[in-house]
Amino acid sequence: MLSIVLLSGCLNQRIIEDPDEVKKLHEQENVTLELWHTYSEEETRIFEQEVVPRFHALHPDIQIKPVRVSHTRELRSTLIARATSHKTPDIIRMDIVWVPQFAHLGVLYPVSSFPDFDEVKQSLHPVALETNMYEGVYYGIPLNINTKTAVYNKLLLKTAGYSEPPDTIQELFQIAEQRNYVIGMASVEPWYSLPYFYALGGKLTDPDFKQASGYFNHPDSVRAIDEMVRLHQAGVLGPDMFSRTADLWGGILSNRIFMIDAGPWFFSIQQSQPADRLKLDKVISVPFPNQSLDTSILGGENLVISKGTKFAEEAWTFLKWMAEEEAQMLMASTGILPTHMETAEKLHEDAEKMSYVQSYMDALDHAFLRPPVINWEQIDEVYVTYLTHIFQGEMETEAALTEAAQKMDQLLQVEP
Repeated sequence: MLSIVLLSGCLNQRIIEDPDEVKKLHEQENVTLELWHTYSEEETRIFEQEVVPRFHALHPDIQIKPVRVSHTRELRSTLIARATSHKTPDIIRMDIVWVPQFAHLGVLYPVSSFPDFDEVKQSLHPVALETNMYEGVYYGIPLNINTKTAVYNKLLLKTAGYSEPPDTIQELFQIAEQRNYVIGMASVEPWYSLPYFYALGGKLTDPDFKQASGYFNHPDSVRAIDEMVRLHQAGVLGPDMFSRTADLWGGILSNRIFMIDAGPWFFSIQQSQPADRLKLDKVISVPFPNQSLDTSILGGENLVISKGTKFAEEAWTFLKWMAEEEAQMLMASTGILPTHMETAEKLHEDAEKMSYVQSYMDALDHAFLRPPVINWEQIDEVYVTYLTHIFQGEMETEAALTEAAQKMDQLLQVEP
C-alpha cells in the first residue's frame, strides 16, 4: 500500500511547460511589503515614480506598496494601536523622535541583529545613526537628515554694513536692535526656539537626558529665556509668532525680515522652478550663529521594520538599498539631505546645482538631538506650555522653568 501511495504521488508530478503558468507560479512567490511614508507631494512623486521602480528592477521578487500618510500625532497613535493588533505596515518612515517610544513598546524589529548591519552602518552619518538606538540596540537606519540654517536678507545685511552674516547670536541681536530689524522665530515650539535658547547658553536636560532640574531652570537658562522675551517684547524676535499669521519667507524676500531659521525645503522648491530662482539671490544661508556650540537642531526620518512583519529579511534588503547612493541621490533632488556619507560629499561638489546644500551640511557638524526619550511628546508639550506662559507674561521665568523642569523629570523617569 505504501508503494502505491508513493507511486501515485510521483505520477501526479509534472513538468510545467506553459510559460504563462510558470509566470503565475513565479508571481505567487513574490513578496509585497507595505510601506507607510510621510513624504511631501514632490518627494512622493520621486519616491514612487523613480525610487521604487528602480528597486523593483533590481529585486523583482520584492514588491513595495507605498502608502502616503500625514505626519501628525494621530499617526503615532494609529501606528501604536495597529501594532497591538498586529496590523502594522511592514516598513515605516518614522520621525526620529518616535523611535525610542516604539522600540520601548517592542513593536520594532532590531535591525542590528542582521549579520551585515555593522557593515551597513559604516557608511551612514553617525549622529543620524544614533537616533535609531535604544538601550544599546539599533531599530532602524537613518533615511534622511535635516537641520536648519540662518537665512539672511542680503540687502538688509548690506545696509547694516556687513558683507558676511554675524558669527554669534549676540551680534545678530545687536544688529537687529540697532537697525529695528525683525528676526523671524516662528514659534516657542522646540523645533523653532531651541536653537536660540541653546545659542544663548540655555540647557534643557543633562547630557544623558536623565534630568531637567538644575539644567532647564539653571541661571544660564533663565537668562537665555529672559533675553528672548525681552527681544520679543521689543518687536525684534518673533513679534508675530503667537498670531500664526506671519509669512516668514514672504517677509524675508520682501525685505521686511532680517533673518529666519529654516530647513532646506524652500530652496529645493525654488531650484526646481527656474523662473523662481531669482528669489534665492535675495538671501544667503549659513550655519546658525554660535557654531562653537551645538546650535543646529537635528531632524529627519528613520526607516524601521515592524516586528510583526512576516518578511523581515526582504524588508532589510529594501532598507539597505534606500541607504545607498542611488536612492539617496534621487531623494536629495527634492531637498532631502542624505545620510549616506559618500552621497553627501558628492552633493558638496555639485555646488552649482544645489548651492544651498553646503550650509546645511556644515550646520550638521554642530547639530544637537532633541532628547531621544520615550516620553518626548509629553516633554515637548510641557516646554511649549511653560514658555507660552513666560512669553505672554503669565509667569515669572525662574518659577515657570522650575515647575516645568520638575514635570519633565517625572516624564524622563516614568514609562509612557
